[in-house]
Amino acid sequence: MKTPIADMLLAQDKRTLARFYMPGHKGRAAFLPQNVLRYDITELSGTDNLMLPTGVIAASQREAARLMYARSAYYLVGGSTAGVLASFLSMSARRALVARDFHLSAWSAMVLSGIQPHFIVPEDADFLSCVITPQQAAKAMADVQQADVLYITYPNYYGYCCDLKEIVRIAHKAGKIVIVDGAHAAAFPFSQQLPLDCGRAGADLFTVSLHKTLNAPNQCAMLCVGENCPIPDAHIKRAVNLVQTTSPSYLLLASMEYALAQAEQTGMDNALALARKAAHRLQTLPGLSCEAEAVAPKTGAVARDCTKIILNVQDRGLSGFQAAHMLEEKGVFCETADAGHVLLMCSAQNTGEDYAALFDALEQVFGTDYSIARHKSTRYYVRMPLIKTPREMYYTKTKRVEYTYAVDRICAEAVGAYPPGVPMLLPGQRITADFLQHLSNFSAQGYTLFGTDGSHLCVAEEE
Repeated sequence: MKTPIADMLLAQDKRTLARFYMPGHKGRAAFLPQNVLRYDITELSGTDNLMLPTGVIAASQREAARLMYARSAYYLVGGSTAGVLASFLSMSARRALVARDFHLSAWSAMVLSGIQPHFIVPEDADFLSCVITPQQAAKAMADVQQADVLYITYPNYYGYCCDLKEIVRIAHKAGKIVIVDGAHAAAFPFSQQLPLDCGRAGADLFTVSLHKTLNAPNQCAMLCVGENCPIPDAHIKRAVNLVQTTSPSYLLLASMEYALAQAEQTGMDNALALARKAAHRLQTLPGLSCEAEAVAPKTGAVARDCTKIILNVQDRGLSGFQAAHMLEEKGVFCETADAGHVLLMCSAQNTGEDYAALFDALEQVFGTDYSIARHKSTRYYVRMPLIKTPREMYYTKTKRVEYTYAVDRICAEAVGAYPPGVPMLLPGQRITADFLQHLSNFSAQGYTLFGTDGSHLCVAEEE
């Protein structure tokens, strides 16, 4: 891949003697060293403009689209969240079918767009692996024929992938537009050993986070437009500009370009080989096990991203949260943990030394609570219907009440647990005693909750 943005920044730096423009650091050392900040510039003649690119940014985005098997691509400096928001805002659709394992950012998109969601809930209760199936998608399309859009997360946080190609085929046959939150799928085009990428699966709009699995800093993402997407690019670009800052960082733009160029040059095969080798070695350590590469049919998944190592530590008498904390004390930091597992996200930037440090730390990580192996993390979705659209609920008068007084009230703020940031209870759904018990159980196991302080919930005021 060519790197026109990076080349422009290098050339601009060579011809600059004095700066009388934003940003205020003027390229001199601040929190970041000067050799970084000297490339942090504003829109000048020849630097192009992300809001209406015609020069180096436009050329770079064309290269990015080629790599993602897309018709066009738009750099995002607000992460995949910006891409999800723009995807919904680019359409005039009023109803959408939404796979229920969506990230919290999708709810924000529903609020902003005013769209009415109809949820497809994965059948399996396993917290790690459940995804929707083509059969479920087809049934939902038949049941809610007025929905013009299907929204899917691919892969999920743990790397499990639904049969996206078949779901897209069914959706397109039914005349639906398919939007994909592919935040964790940025590396897929760069190895045939990884799951199928969103572009070749036929998605109409898909967002990828270059900072999650490729070599780019936080906030770096892209919104890609599928080859046969029926939405005009002008509509999509207008939506992107609605949610994008007018002062984007050229450092982030160049970093995205560089990450893609590096991925094209080196691929992901070596990263996969190192991750698989590590997973096999971890399997030999007492009290540890890893998720298998093959996925069970009951999960609905057809593939898994094996650069994500899901390490089960329960047979060491530990919860995943305890193991992650103990590893951190030894200088090894993991992506996340849940009640029974530690999630290790590996990329092409992880070295043999990284894995050696992991193995050394794990040799010393043991607990005493061996009954913990009986604990199981289950995904919990409140299946109550929404009484109002997400947008209507956003403007509803609310108040905070203790759990005791929340039963049978209407929830007014999305509630869930990290990982993986998927809401369990949505605004507009009725709160049940059963849900509050599950919420307390999640908190007791060590999950970080959102939408609650642990004793209060936001509810709609009674009319």
